[in-house]
Amino acid sequence: MNALQTFQTAVAFELHRGTLRRRHLCSDYTKAIQLKPDYVSPYVNRSDAKRAKGDLEGAKADDKKALELKPGYGEVQKSLDELNKKMSNAVTLTFVLTAARPTFSFPPHWGI
Repeated sequence: MNALQTFQTAVAFELHRGTLRRRHLCSDYTKAIQLKPDYVSPYVNRSDAKRAKGDLEGAKADDKKALELKPGYGEVQKSLDELNKKMSNAVTLTFVLTAARPTFSFPPHWGI
């Protein structure tokens, strides 16, 4: 196992234990990507960290890059499909809630 793989394994272990802050994880994975931009694992792990932080667009971009580097990577494709579905559902829910919002006007004498 080389140094980058050891680093990835250690960070992934810490992520599962919940002892590292997510904001630091993204920067650690970014550093790993800078060291070896054609290595898939940092993109996959950074996608997971971004998803956990709520950065769905960033997670999607990292999943796409991972698939570009390793086409047919089933786990990442499944993750991307779930992410696309979640993002689509969020947009639909926002639209439905906005469309269903009742219009209400306070009576003028309320002074509101």
